[in-house]
Amino acid sequence: MSAPQTATEVAQHLLSLAREHDHATAELSRLDEAAVRARARYEITFARAFLEGEGSVDNRKQAARLLVESEWLDVEIADQRVRSCRERLRSIAVRIECGRSFGSAIKAEVSLAQSGVTP
Repeated sequence: MSAPQTATEVAQHLLSLAREHDHATAELSRLDEAAVRARARYEITFARAFLEGEGSVDNRKQAARLLVESEWLDVEIADQRVRSCRERLRSIAVRIECGRSFGSAIKAEVSLAQSGVTP
């Protein structure tokens, strides 16, 4: 998208970014809950597998890890999705700051033009 050229375009662009930020914030909440649930499923499944295992502590740990590898992958993927969404939120925040800078520059240009000075 090209840079907004008028104060109205800047305002519309900032409003759009604010909506995008709101949606991403809601998504982060949903993803974070999913990650917590995935981690809980993994922990419980691992504990059951460990307690039901036989042999030394190390053998039971390794056997339990093998039995819950799918749950562990679910946890890792859920965590990655949370990190990705947080990064998207940071990116949106930077875009909002850029939009604010554009708005300030446009306002300054309008003020100069109204005073009779040409940039």
